Amino acid sequence: MIYKRFYLSVFVFLITLFPMIHSLSAQAEDDPLPKEASEDQEKGPDLKLIMDKTYKVGDKVTISMENKSLFAYLHNKKSPACDFSFSNSTEEEFLIPQAKGCDVVVTTAIKPKETKELFSWDLNQCPDGDTGCLKGEPLPEGEYTIAATFIAENLDDAGEERFFDVIATFRIVK
Repeated sequence: MIYKRFYLSVFVFLITLFPMIHSLSAQAEDDPLPKEASEDQEKGPDLKLIMDKTYKVGDKVTISMENKSLFAYLHNKKSPACDFSFSNSTEEEFLIPQAKGCDVVVTTAIKPKETKELFSWDLNQCPDGDTGCLKGEPLPEGEYTIAATFIAENLDDAGEERFFDVIATFRIVK
């Protein structure tokens, strides 16, 4: 008699547990990423330009990208400065000597949790309309913005491309 009650209790327990297990497995199929990854995806990827906030006229700058996301993002390995736009405080865009050869695109990925040096720059600009300048003119004192849009190496779960904009501002002083 005791065994019958025990088996009956186990049977009832399993019957009530089965719908919960089935519900959890269906939810896991809908969301294949681990919980941590799912939360990060909702917040969006985290790409950051690594550079100082202040430079002196004529300083050499190294622009690096830190990828804190779970996704690899592509950049132009051949001419990385071509991925960026440069502007002054009045939002006038200008070209830099390193942004030449933009018609040749060789992409490589900045992997998750990786920091990669993209290019070096002497804080100079090409004269107006000169797209292939070799040396350029030094940027005067002022505030400047560097911006780019990066695309993820792989599509998201819905088959859509994943983009991320990065923007950094810096100041040039004497």
